[in-house]
Amino acid sequence: MERIDITRELLSAPLYPGDPAPVLEPLARIELGDVCNTSALRACLHMGTHMDVPRHFLPDGETTEELSLESCIGKCRVVAFEGLLLGAKAEELLEDMPQRILFKGSMQISPSAAFVLSDAGLLLVGVEGVSVSPPDCAPAAHRQPL
Repeated sequence: MERIDITRELLSAPLYPGDPAPVLEPLARIELGDVCNTSALRACLHMGTHMDVPRHFLPDGETTEELSLESCIGKCRVVAFEGLLLGAKAEELLEDMPQRILFKGSMQISPSAAFVLSDAGLLLVGVEGVSVSPPDCAPAAHRQPL
């Protein structure tokens, strides 16, 4: 099985509108006489390669440490898609789909597509962009459980 690393570089990844940029602050430097080099990172957790866990939009949803790694590791299909994914198109894409799908391209998932993907029993739905849905329907798309 081919393994593909899809992580983004933390300090230069695109930001969600309104989120603060990460700041890397040097704490100790050998060239200044310190015994080691170390830094502090201040960043929003909604940046870079990240997972929106159920708690992101559901008050009693699972947190990161409560989720199984099974959802993130295994057979996956990468689908190139541009624009807003609607429910009917999501149904078409599900034919012969493994339990994980990653969307490549500038796309977002509508609430109807989120419902279709959720109902299909997928373990993971990922997008290349900074969010899975347009801001005007973010709660509806995010609240569909996988």
